[in-house]
Amino acid sequence: MIRCVRTAVVPEFKMAAFLPLFRKMVEYVNTRWPDTNAQGLRQRFDVPNVTCYFVADFADLAELDRWLSETGSDEGYGKILDEMRDALIPDAGCMVLLESV
Repeated sequence: MIRCVRTAVVPEFKMAAFLPLFRKMVEYVNTRWPDTNAQGLRQRFDVPNVTCYFVADFADLAELDRWLSETGSDEGYGKILDEMRDALIPDAGCMVLLESV
């Protein structure tokens, strides 16, 4: 199993606008790709900026690669990301892949 964790950093003063979009993105992923079991999490007590985590599970790297390719060309997913972009601190997030042992 591969767990993909993507982080995004959002200034606290933009969280009220960001969280509904973040939830919308997680719901969209779970509807469009239900096997990912996507979750949206936020770090508590991380002021003045808040780190948010998007977590999704994949059977293997091939499945993750397929999902990344599909999300890259999915209009609905791209639209939600565009709406979220204004709230993010540029280049502050990352992606980590965890593998079960």
